[in-house]
This record gives sequence, C-alpha cells and structure tokens, in this order.
Amino acid sequence: MDLLDWVKKELPRIPKCKFIGNFPDKISDQPVDRRRNNWIISLANLKKPKNHRSLVLAFSKVAKLNPALKLALIGTCEDEEYLRDLKILIQSENLEEKTTITGPVISLKKLV
Repeated sequence: MDLLDWVKKELPRIPKCKFIGNFPDKISDQPVDRRRNNWIISLANLKKPKNHRSLVLAFSKVAKLNPALKLALIGTCEDEEYLRDLKILIQSENLEEKTTITGPVISLKKLV
C-alpha cells in the first residue's frame, strides 16, 4: 500500500484529522475550533532538508495568536545534533509545553 492509499483508508478513521498534501491548492474552508487543543502535525523524518527549524519558528508566531495550538513533530531522527538544535530552538521560543517530538509513531489516534 502506498502513502496515498494509506491516507485515503486510515485518515478518515482519525477524528478531526485532515490531510494536507504537498503544495495544496486549497487547505480548508472549515474554521478552527479555538476552544479545544488543536494540533499541527508534521509527519516527516527529522532531517535538515525538511527544515523543521522554520516550522518551529512559524509555529511560535502562530501560537501567540492561538494559545490552544500544539505542535507535534513525528518522525525518525538519525542526526542527534539536528535533534539537539531543534530542542534548543523550542526552548528558546518557550514552546516546551506546546511542542512534542515523538519519534516514529504507528497510530496517530493515540497522539491526538
């Protein structure tokens, strides 16, 4: 089963989960429910080319506008220095309570 097939089959089973593909034409017409803890999930191996640093910095700005948001970085990281630098950035942006680095995850349902 390829990733797109998995997404079509499994994501509908996860409540309040929406797939945003690379380079989407349209993200969503649905408003964000600001009364609940909403997650922004990055499902990608933690590697420099993926530029999680920019994601954390962008999340820092967005989280100030919507304090209920949380960020989950999900994926394998084989570069200990990159992981350490991400954790330092998360601390320097005061996002420790809002950001989770999980490593690989089998079931998103358990996370969100």
